[in-house]
Formats: sequence, C-alpha cells, structure tokens
Amino acid sequence: MSFEDYSELAGTGYEGGSSEPTPPEDEFFHSLYVAGKSRKNHINILEESGKFQIRGVQYNLDEIHMIITHTKEVLCKTTKIKDVERVTCFSFKEGAAPWYGFKKEDGSPRQCPPTSAERATNSFCSPCRAQIIVAGIYCKPDGSPILTEDKKPIFIFIRGKGMKYSNVSDYLNDCFNSEYPPLFSPATEQSKEFEKRVVNNKRAVTKITKVLEQNSLVVQDLFSFLLREQSYQMMELLEF
Repeated sequence: MSFEDYSELAGTGYEGGSSEPTPPEDEFFHSLYVAGKSRKNHINILEESGKFQIRGVQYNLDEIHMIITHTKEVLCKTTKIKDVERVTCFSFKEGAAPWYGFKKEDGSPRQCPPTSAERATNSFCSPCRAQIIVAGIYCKPDGSPILTEDKKPIFIFIRGKGMKYSNVSDYLNDCFNSEYPPLFSPATEQSKEFEKRVVNNKRAVTKITKVLEQNSLVVQDLFSFLLREQSYQMMELLEF
C-alpha cells in the first residue's frame, strides 16, 4: 500500500457533541472514567468508587483495553453554577494558532491566548485549561473488538485534564517514539513521520489501569497506560 493513499487521515481527531440530549447508551463515543465516589447512575446501577465506568456500556471494571484511533488537544473553561460544573468556553485548537473559543456576547469571535502564561493574564481565560481527548475502539486484550448486540464496535474516550494530563501526554509521546516496521511502501522520511504522528498509537492495544497519585493538595485516581503486543490486524480492524 502507498502512503499517499492514506494522507487524508492526517486531520483525524475526536469530534462530538450535540445540541439535543442523548441517552448514554445511544452515544457514539462513551465516556470512560474512574468513579470518585460510590453512587447509583441513571439506570440505578451502583458505580463503585475507584472502579472504571464506561457510561452507557459497562460498569465497575478493574482495567480497560482499547485501540486508540483519535487524539485531540483542546482548551476548556468550566464554571460552577449552583454546584454544577458547566463548560463556559471551549476550543478544539484546530490547526495552528490562533484558536477560537465560544463567541463573545456581541457575537464576535473570541481568540484564545496561545500559551498558559498568556491565558493567566486574561481575566476571562485564566480558568481555561489544556486537555487531551483520546478516543478509540473498546477491545479485548488481544485487540479483538467488543461488540454491541448489533455487532457494531464500541467507541470510548478519556479526557486527560488536570493531574491526568501529564500521564496521557507522556503515554502518547511514548507511542510516537515507538519503533515499528514501516507500513507504507516505499518508506520515506515523510511517511515515517506520518506513521509516528497518526498511525503509531493504532498499532498496539493500550491497557488502561488505575494509579493513585498525590500532589500538595489532593490524592487522585489517575490513568496508567501500558502498550501490549502489536496489533497486526489493526489496519483490517479499522478498515483502512
């Protein structure tokens, strides 16, 4: 296969959201998170503290396996309104800076300060934080997809934010730096750079477990990542 045949994948990234509420079971991407405290969810299942939850799919799991298909850096500002955290500004960081968040009250575009230092000096943008969204196919340890009753793959996503950001970022850097036999022929410097940036994280099964970490303020459950054996069927699985 030729590298040029797949060049359109260079812009792949997580896309989601809807103006109409959708039941968790009907979402295309299902949120993966660690329950901070035990509580009953929307279908009266007790989500146990410290366990993985895949909203709308499965609950109270000790580990998760996925094949990463999409990654996206975003900027997100949240504000507590009546003790409920709401997203009050958001940017997908499309392409190179400048990026734009939600429009201003007068309808004009709101340009995002490109660095955390510059955001800190802007009263509106100072609460904004960089996040990484990682999405992919929920699978078994051998890379075979876990399917719905309709025999369709299940897509899940995690959000690397706050203390979770560095673990997610470091893992994606490890994926980028992993060395695999070239997929594209003929192999060129351009194709090898493309594989590292776009394809490498799809070539192995990612095992996600939980690790407890502490900073000066809080103790928090974080995601811990491990690359499993190379997924040689990745290209077929993702229907490239």
